[in-house]
Amino acid sequence: MSLAVAIGVAAVFAVFGFPFTFYQCWFSWTRAGALGGFLLYLTLAGGGGGLLGWTAAYLADVPPFSNPALGGLFYGIAGAFAVRADFRTSTTTSTGLSSAGRGSHELRTAASLLGKGIEWSTGLLNAVTRRQVKSWLAALTDDQLLGFTYDLVHELQESPAIPANGRTAIGKKAVDAMGALTTAATHAEGRSQLTHFCLRQVVDQHIPKPGNL
Repeated sequence: MSLAVAIGVAAVFAVFGFPFTFYQCWFSWTRAGALGGFLLYLTLAGGGGGLLGWTAAYLADVPPFSNPALGGLFYGIAGAFAVRADFRTSTTTSTGLSSAGRGSHELRTAASLLGKGIEWSTGLLNAVTRRQVKSWLAALTDDQLLGFTYDLVHELQESPAIPANGRTAIGKKAVDAMGALTTAATHAEGRSQLTHFCLRQVVDQHIPKPGNL
């Protein structure tokens, strides 16, 4: 029972590992792709993290808890932190997986591999989102693309996550691309610049798909 609880607890921690806006973006652009990537992430971070915490306690001969559910809670939390710990800079993590413990090297290796798997699944979510965004932008008319860009720039200008100099640079780049788009001689280049500008900002800043243009 404690292992099942550990996996469940690690899975809950995994869900809260990303801001809500990330999920909103991924699922608004591609539900099927986002669901597949999320399930892979949850399996690695939840199942792997819970098993890791449980295994670490077993190898360290931690006395069993009188309440298996309470033990599972502890193992799940330990595993969730272990997966996300940076083993490249420290041989002892906040989870108590000390380098002196039995099997510690194998545990750190397993946690590192799980961490890489989580990074890969996150990259997958961003990649499938990027593909959908690119196709959607390519189907827009020039007027629709301009309208979307205006809305996107305004949203980014109000984002507290972007520093002031970054917002200025974003605004200038958008204005330059829009100017090229509306000039006949540079229309194709302007369209390409504007499309890639929107594509990068949507994926990097995790902007949800607009309902209507």
